[in-house]
Amino acid sequence: MSAETSTETQAETGKIRAVIIRKTGLGVSSRIYWESTVSPEKITYNDAYQAQADAGYHPLGYDFFDFHCQEVEGGYKATWNCSASCD
Repeated sequence: MSAETSTETQAETGKIRAVIIRKTGLGVSSRIYWESTVSPEKITYNDAYQAQADAGYHPLGYDFFDFHCQEVEGGYKATWNCSASCD
């Protein structure tokens, strides 16, 4: 069984603004999918990690995985995931 919701939670660091693009699943198997805005500079793992923490989903409790940064028109964009359930 899965549930999917969309929210407007966002956090901003000096380099990126991160947005929850969707949540899926229920309980411990639930996931949050994050996406950044386009940055003129390459987005690092630490940039995304901090943006997630600033949004109230600190990686020490919600995890942080599947980080990817790709070059897009105008700069770089990052995506990553975390658990929607805190351990």
